[in-house]
Amino acid sequence: MYASLLTASTLLPLLALAAPIAKRDAASIVTAINQIETNINSLNTTLNGFKEGDVLAAVEVLEIQQETETLGDSISAAAAAANASAPLNDTESGTVATAVVGLEPQIFSLLDNIQRKKPAFDSAILGVGSVSPQVEQDLEQQKALSAELGNAITAKLTQTYAAFAPVINQQIADAFDQAIATFATSGGLFALPPVPSFDAFESAVTTASQGDSSSGSDGLLGGIL
Repeated sequence: MYASLLTASTLLPLLALAAPIAKRDAASIVTAINQIETNINSLNTTLNGFKEGDVLAAVEVLEIQQETETLGDSISAAAAAANASAPLNDTESGTVATAVVGLEPQIFSLLDNIQRKKPAFDSAILGVGSVSPQVEQDLEQQKALSAELGNAITAKLTQTYAAFAPVINQQIADAFDQAIATFATSGGLFALPPVPSFDAFESAVTTASQGDSSSGSDGLLGGIL
């Protein structure tokens, strides 16, 4: 009996040391949020140069798609940082909440800019072909990623700050819904159907830009996902 108690008293501290301990990591969360903001600014800059009737519109839309995927990756990384953190104290929660509040207008600015570029997206392929279905799909995916990030951060905040999080999360979701609705209908003579990866999108855009619009007509007639 004594031996078993001794063994237990020896092993329990060792097991405690071996178990992974989540650290409160507001700094990593804020760094990840800042990276999202950097990627938003980069995408906004690229969008500013994207205009209806541009000769290089197909090339520009590929750059936009690549930057969009980079932005999505950074949102996922921020959610992962939040999920990996232990619950934050009040000071840390305030720091993270401030970063989120600062990010919100940047998100709105990007979504507004994307909507303003709808005519350019609708004429990106040879001046008559639309990639709006791809934009709509991207927006839906990033809405989901943003919701995951919002939920991950909210779960780590103290109640003082977590109480306000649903309002911010809903405002962001509503802004995405408005942008998604804008791209629910395609202009142009045909529309490329959405695809799941940049490589597939690049292939579709390249093929269509060489004059093969038959694949895009299916997307237009079949509707937009």
